[in-house]
Amino acid sequence: MHCRLLRLCLALLLGCVAGLPVWGQVSTGQLSGTVTDPSGAVVSGATVTVTQKGTGTTRAVTTGENGNYTVPLLPPGFYKVEVTAANFRKSVLEDVPVRITENTTADLTLQVGDVGGEVVVVSAEGALVRTDSSSQGRVIEERSIRQLPLPTRNFQQLLTLSAGTSANIANTSEVGRGDTAINVNGQRTTSNSVLINGIDANSIGTGSTPNLAVPATDALQEFIVLTSQYDASAGRNAGGIVTAVTKSGTNEFHGNAYFFLRDTSLNANNFFLKRQGIDRRTNERYQYGGTLGGPIVKDRLWFFGSYQGTRETNGTSLTNSLSVVGTAPDLTDDRSDAALAALSRARAPGLALFGQLGFVNPVARRLLQARYPDGSFLIPSGNGQIARILPTLSKFREEQFNANVDAQLGSANRLAVKFFFANNRIDQGLFSQFGLANALQTPGYPVRTEANNRFLSVTDTHAFGSGLINEARFGFNIIPSTAVPTEPFTAAQFGINSPNRGRFPGMPAIGLTNLFTAGPSGFSASDNQADTLTAGDTVIYAIGNHALKFGGEYRYNRVRVDFDVFARGSITFTGALANLAQLAPLFTAGRRDAFTEFLVADAFPGFNPTFSIIGPGAAKRQVRAHDFALFFQDDWKIHPRLTLNLGVRYDYFGPFFDTEGRFVTFDPDRFRANAPGNGFLQAGNASPGVPNVPKVERGLVPPDRNNFAPRIGFAFRPLESNRFVIRGGYGIYYDRPNSRVVNNQGLTYPYYTLALAQFSRPLANPFVPIPQQYPVGFPFTVPNDLFNPSLPVGPTNQPAIVIPVQGIYVNRNLRTPYVQQYSLGVQWEFIRDTQIEIAYVGSVGRKLTRFRNLNQTTSPNAVGTFTLSPLLSTIPTIGFGVHAQETTANSSYNSLQISVTRRLAKGLQGLFAYTWSHTIDNYSGQITSLGTSDVSADVGDQATFAGTRGTADFDRRHRVVASFVYDLPKLYQGDNLAAKLFLNDWQIAAVSIVQSGLPFSVVSGRGLFDASRADFAPGFRGSAARSGNVRDRLDSYFNTGAFVVATGVGNFGNTGRNILRGPAQANTDISIVKFFPIGERQRVEFRTEFFNAFNQTNFANPVSAGAPLVPGGAPLNPNFGRILSTSTGPRLIQFAFKYSF
Repeated sequence: MHCRLLRLCLALLLGCVAGLPVWGQVSTGQLSGTVTDPSGAVVSGATVTVTQKGTGTTRAVTTGENGNYTVPLLPPGFYKVEVTAANFRKSVLEDVPVRITENTTADLTLQVGDVGGEVVVVSAEGALVRTDSSSQGRVIEERSIRQLPLPTRNFQQLLTLSAGTSANIANTSEVGRGDTAINVNGQRTTSNSVLINGIDANSIGTGSTPNLAVPATDALQEFIVLTSQYDASAGRNAGGIVTAVTKSGTNEFHGNAYFFLRDTSLNANNFFLKRQGIDRRTNERYQYGGTLGGPIVKDRLWFFGSYQGTRETNGTSLTNSLSVVGTAPDLTDDRSDAALAALSRARAPGLALFGQLGFVNPVARRLLQARYPDGSFLIPSGNGQIARILPTLSKFREEQFNANVDAQLGSANRLAVKFFFANNRIDQGLFSQFGLANALQTPGYPVRTEANNRFLSVTDTHAFGSGLINEARFGFNIIPSTAVPTEPFTAAQFGINSPNRGRFPGMPAIGLTNLFTAGPSGFSASDNQADTLTAGDTVIYAIGNHALKFGGEYRYNRVRVDFDVFARGSITFTGALANLAQLAPLFTAGRRDAFTEFLVADAFPGFNPTFSIIGPGAAKRQVRAHDFALFFQDDWKIHPRLTLNLGVRYDYFGPFFDTEGRFVTFDPDRFRANAPGNGFLQAGNASPGVPNVPKVERGLVPPDRNNFAPRIGFAFRPLESNRFVIRGGYGIYYDRPNSRVVNNQGLTYPYYTLALAQFSRPLANPFVPIPQQYPVGFPFTVPNDLFNPSLPVGPTNQPAIVIPVQGIYVNRNLRTPYVQQYSLGVQWEFIRDTQIEIAYVGSVGRKLTRFRNLNQTTSPNAVGTFTLSPLLSTIPTIGFGVHAQETTANSSYNSLQISVTRRLAKGLQGLFAYTWSHTIDNYSGQITSLGTSDVSADVGDQATFAGTRGTADFDRRHRVVASFVYDLPKLYQGDNLAAKLFLNDWQIAAVSIVQSGLPFSVVSGRGLFDASRADFAPGFRGSAARSGNVRDRLDSYFNTGAFVVATGVGNFGNTGRNILRGPAQANTDISIVKFFPIGERQRVEFRTEFFNAFNQTNFANPVSAGAPLVPGGAPLNPNFGRILSTSTGPRLIQFAFKYSF
């Protein structure tokens, strides 16, 4: 790929067009065709005039010697095509559709006669089969966007209608916009690119679809999802390219007003709420708005505007409103001192050896007895249950508008200026933002989050004569986001001493591994912003059989990061000490868990089971990066039946850097204990910088300037007819990494130091002092006694230890990820208005990002009996959380994709898509509510990644999606007005999805230092999967007896990655619409929409962490193997009213 000859050829090719205005991706379509006479001979020199139906604007070209014409860079819509030539009658094609990024073929056969004689008018059908392109993708036009049922009327929910795409089914229970993170042809959710009106709409901060600009569906003209083999003008990412266009005004006034209503009384109840005896929760949503567009100056100047407001009160969100947690079954609502003492005696009878039978830690007692203002406990009761659903409420509010102006500046120039504004606020009952949240969080600490959008696009299209068109684009995309927590309790109320009590008096988070976390999130206070400024230009030149396209783009990326990370602290009980061989006899079997450690913490000298972390707050960075791209594309029709798509693209993705030089990386190969620098490197623009640390590039890594991406494809018509085509291609696609890894430089030593203490501090004083900016220990000395060495007996004299090194560092060999895509398929219009497409689509990914834990233990014999003191000697680098981002992961994808498309005819249009696929990789990123976060290491051996190759975390082997919109025939033709109103003008639409479940690994979940998969139990053979109805397996979805904890440091489990698969998903959404026409140009519309119409319960994956320590023993997590929640919501019903003119 990177051979010297190829690089030289590509450089020469780019050099040939370097003198032209090259600055690539457009939001327009193209018309082309061939003009012939009645004998089939081509007609050269004919004048072809295309007129946009809505605005009356025209563009004229002349056919070449081969009779071909091309009219590029046309706004999507319907056009009239007029052809005149000497000795031929004028011919007109009416209502020719032009779709975004696609070429519409409009061939005309002229009739001999006087050019001024009778005009030949033909109604255009538009070709269903694309005969000149190898790309895979699908346009979703206005009617589908407007009429298909969408749970939150978010166009992202239509992105997965195409074959090759997959995502979780839209969860109707969720609060907010209902953003959808999609995987396209085996790529991560962070590998897609979104453009709106030709301008980059991505978040450089996250790289995924949530929080992007989402114009109201009534403001969208159409959009397309390009899934593979797209030409050289499209790039930035290696997954899907989503391109959307908002509406423009026309020469006639058009608009609408609408109101959508969702009420709790119409909804079904969540399966697990009903199972637990909890009534259905509030889910009320109101959405209202309108659009207006028309002429300012007819044929010259037009406007379009839209407004939409949304209000939602939600108690059903599985992310923000329903907390599914583990609980101590013997903890009841009786929280008296006597009841808690009895609980302690039952769980820890061995404390009698120390004269502490019935001991309850004083801090734990206060926490257990604390109540919120509504009377609920801070620490939830089990009341006989090992898992509970704890409900709360969330609220969503959105205001958005579009303001668009289009102007025809003379006959050859068109200017479009479009602005989008949105403010989105969620009062989250349970905090989750950017995929960051407490594990198993309990209600009581709501957070107000905002994610807003400011988006501008300016596009100027100019025709330089018949064959040369230029489009220049400029715009910006601004995404500010904030999170402001509430704090009902302080640390002092419970007797917890915090070094931050002056600035951050709130209580710390209290986490019990495998059970719950109470209190604030460590990331719930933030003020961030991600911006991208885009400037680009595309030139299209038609000459002979060649349609040339070349250009480029520049993007300036800016990210502001400001988190108060762990400023209130976090205290975790893991259950690790209660399971040590020396301590286990003190506790009741089946109760050796994190709750017992919490209850009796500090009961005897040396028993300090807290793991604490606290930071100074205000982790800030100002991140920047510069990107640019150049491309050249030649669509060469070498034969009337064969078109070659030849292109090359060059992408430069500038390394991220901090304007103040506060970037540091760590190179383990340079680490020397107690030596100056200790393996650290710092940004070259650091001023003054850290003493004794060498400086490197300001982005820490050398720029990767080798990103040349050749692309080749073909489209071949073996028959004379335009109804059958064979297409295929190959291309290289580079993937722009997002800034999440360098955003975490704000949490990286030495500019930000977290103070950690493990098993050495009492609960009343759990935190060590927070060091100032790179003070002690840089270079630091190895402490002799980092951990309590002698459990469970004897007094200890533990020093206060701060572990100064933590962070996510960047590997110096970081390179740009890339994917090689290839496909071969056929497309056939087998009956009128209906076509089938069958394709093999595959890809391989190389140099993909992954995270590596640099600090896993290295000796398999170091721990033995679980005494923790020797463990320090097995850690290669002092500290915790020392991770590196690398580009060493690989992937492969193979698929069979079948789709059937029905073009609107006789009132019916529809789409059916089936995908069989298998994605294999050795790192998928971590799946969160945001999509793929890519910011943490996977489980397993971090030194060799042995055993990590397997089915990808997001793999869905089978996926079927069907959608249609059908205008029912008029049933009554008489004059009875009531019969007309009741029997005529009905429409039904639906979207139905059936797909495989997601795979999962079985994890030890021990809570110690090694993140490992489980071992198979001795003697087990076969598969641990169980068959049968999922409802019959909710408490044991798989064979839990097949697994045990992988014991011993350096044992990462002998089970494979993602060897089991979760429950399949199925969902159908239906809308029933009644129209009431008012004259020729007005109508009223009443809609009833049923989301999850058949109330199918789709279950989430089971709890897969916390296997037993020994065969047949109690699992470390009492919910191991159990399914505790659903992945989608129950049936919801929504009513709507819309008036259009």
